[in-house]
Amino acid sequence: MREREPAETPYWQFDWPIGNAPILGRRQPVSLRVHIADEAFSRRSDLLTLSQWRGTRTYIHAHPYILIPEITVTMQLTPVCDALGAIGHVTAARQHGMREHDIGRAQAWYYPADAIVILWECYLNEWCRGEFPGQDEALHVVWTGFERLLKERWPQARRILTPGWEPIYDAPVWHAVGLRRQGYAAFNSRAFVKPFSRTVT
Repeated sequence: MREREPAETPYWQFDWPIGNAPILGRRQPVSLRVHIADEAFSRRSDLLTLSQWRGTRTYIHAHPYILIPEITVTMQLTPVCDALGAIGHVTAARQHGMREHDIGRAQAWYYPADAIVILWECYLNEWCRGEFPGQDEALHVVWTGFERLLKERWPQARRILTPGWEPIYDAPVWHAVGLRRQGYAAFNSRAFVKPFSRTVT
């Protein structure tokens, strides 16, 4: 875990490395940029019946990211376009560091009264995700990495619950090869669940 400097972005509190994933044709280190905060809630869950519908829960918001080169390009402009429409040519290029590039997002809540985590979403952005979630190694790395963070944060949690839908995938594909690959089983008509005491790998 790496604490983020206060002057960067106050919302994001720390970084959490989760492993290497195949992004843009090669395996690259992936980390989560993380925000955690307690918040009051006063409504029933859409996924299950909680022991109390009013209380305090903890929210965790994460953006998985990779580092990409920060490059400055110098161009020599020409008075007129050439036959291909070019207005000049590159005369120099200089890399001056790396910058964070988001590849997806993840959100979860922990309800201490019920010792349950609700993993609300975890997905990759369109440009770097595969067509089938069960075969998407990058999604698997991000999902299991996020689960490890949740387990580290709340080792007392007994179950983890997640919605049975993800709008970017067809429901049968998401159920059969997405959630089941991660070890979840149907809980009710709207959610999937698994014990949270097992080791997340």
